[in-house]
Amino acid sequence: MSNTPLVHVGLARRDTRGYVSFAQHERRELVTDSELLDRAIAVERARKRRSSIIGFVVAVVLLSPLGWVLATIAEVEDSRRWLMAPGIAAILLAAGLTLVRVVQVLSGQLVLSIVNPGGRTRGPVGHSRAEALAAAGRIEDATEAFESTRSATGDRVASLRAEAELHAAASGDPKRAESLFQRIRRAPDATASDQLYASHRLIDLYLGPLRDPGRVMVELRRMAERFPETIDGQSALTELKRRRDEGQE
Repeated sequence: MSNTPLVHVGLARRDTRGYVSFAQHERRELVTDSELLDRAIAVERARKRRSSIIGFVVAVVLLSPLGWVLATIAEVEDSRRWLMAPGIAAILLAAGLTLVRVVQVLSGQLVLSIVNPGGRTRGPVGHSRAEALAAAGRIEDATEAFESTRSATGDRVASLRAEAELHAAASGDPKRAESLFQRIRRAPDATASDQLYASHRLIDLYLGPLRDPGRVMVELRRMAERFPETIDGQSALTELKRRRDEGQE
């Protein structure tokens, strides 16, 4: 990985004028493309605004008879009834569009809370030294590097998860992975999504290298109780009942 930047530096030193000229040419092309994109976006936005205005006006015209009926029910004077009908129609249309938007937002939040009960997922955090040691096959040194990081920062999900996945692999220590996944659930920054992830990975370990059916039942029960409204929790409850029926308690 370190060879690539050295090559670029060498090129810059051997032919500084040509290198800079190429960079400037590339920037000019990027600016031109950006301007064209901005213009295209502006044209599209203007087109959408015109379409929205035309659609709104047409809808108001179509709803004006309903406005006239409502004005009649409200006993508005005949001379004002036709003037008020479009206004009433516009108010009804605006209220309807607002209601639709509110329903869309609320339904989107509901779906998100079910699919991802912990909210937004956490962005990746790098552990370059530990990961480099792991890539070199130095698992014990990588474990020490992870623990060294946590001695300064405390248990954090990103660090625990990175090391846990290292030990969950075939070349790792499954008992160490088990301990780390359990620590994820107790980490100060653990969300419900992190806890759900840890439960899934623990079940994988108990079904796989650790071969512990009893702990599988415990984790299934925990998942069903902790996340009853999610697909994961409902699936865990179904699997738990199936295993009980088969005498795997």
